[in-house]
Amino acid sequence: MGDLGSILNLQRTANESVQKQLSDSMRSKKMTEAESRLVESSPSTPQRVLWFRSICNKEAGMWLEAIPYCPKFRIQSCEYRAALRQRMF
Repeated sequence: MGDLGSILNLQRTANESVQKQLSDSMRSKKMTEAESRLVESSPSTPQRVLWFRSICNKEAGMWLEAIPYCPKFRIQSCEYRAALRQRMF
């Protein structure tokens, strides 16, 4: 989705509104641009690029909701803080 014609031809589907389609397209474009800037600014640190890619996944933060609420996934507070810090940095 890049040109005006394709944008004007968008139609609501059973699962997605036009706004969601536009938002997803814009998000994808911005994430690609951000990743390119990250690669250009630090070519010698592939770990930062891998980290960035991992947080771009829609399911990347689901564990933040699952761990505190599901008893079978309970962990100690210090373990949770360590995992959260790892995720953020």
